[in-house]
Amino acid sequence: MEIDLCVAMAGGNLNVYAPLFFESLYRNCDTSELSVHVVEKGGIVPPDRNEENWNVNLPFEYYVRGVGDNVHNYLLRKQAEVSTPFTIYEKHDPSEFFSKAGPGPGGWDLGEDYSNTLNWMMDNCGSNKWIIFCHLDMIFLKDIITRLRSEMLDHVGVFGVYAHCWAINREAYYKVGTRFNTVNSLWLLPTPKINGYDYVMRSGNDKRCNPLPDGAKRLYGFDILELIEVIMMANGWHCDVNGEQPYRSMVDHMCSGHGYVPEVVANGQEARRQHWMNLLGVQKV
Repeated sequence: MEIDLCVAMAGGNLNVYAPLFFESLYRNCDTSELSVHVVEKGGIVPPDRNEENWNVNLPFEYYVRGVGDNVHNYLLRKQAEVSTPFTIYEKHDPSEFFSKAGPGPGGWDLGEDYSNTLNWMMDNCGSNKWIIFCHLDMIFLKDIITRLRSEMLDHVGVFGVYAHCWAINREAYYKVGTRFNTVNSLWLLPTPKINGYDYVMRSGNDKRCNPLPDGAKRLYGFDILELIEVIMMANGWHCDVNGEQPYRSMVDHMCSGHGYVPEVVANGQEARRQHWMNLLGVQKV
């Protein structure tokens, strides 16, 4: 069974994460049935993180195109080296990934950048029934690909290690039509218990949430994957995406994001990068 594996390249330390990701993938996993798709996005260089709302609705000028010649050339070498499909997409125009669902001009938003990227890859990166999404800042410790492949059944919609390495059924994705949209600022408002219901969900922008009535509860979600997972399950698809999967230990995810982690975490990530570079014999590119 042929499977698409997609990874988007954005953020910092790509000269380390790229070789760690691909060398550990091809060394520790069975890639014989994989078609690998690499999307070169570029990255966000935000204003000072101490400024208010530094990571919300950044304009286009904060986007740095490309991944650098050193990283791009490494990908070209890897493409020539492997015997299975390896496709590179140079998406240096950020507009397709920026938030543009509202009435105003588009801008960069952390959640919508990721969801729009996933939607774009679903539409443009391969056509196999199953597609695996991975974060680039991740090392494959064991063969998680074979483990994921064993659970790719017709009645399954999406499953895997949340925000690390997970697989989705393209048939389920297109049938439910929700796509990877995110919704936040949701509230549960008390109802008069009509028909046995205790709460109704409203957007925080709804005038019925201003002022908030007594007993209102703020709702966590819906983050990437959460909304589509709910809709899939409501339509009978089996889904199991969480961070506590038994095969979570098969990968090491740095969770480096777009540079918004505090200094102590950044130092820890650097130590982990050095550890894996030494262990795998991988050099920066």
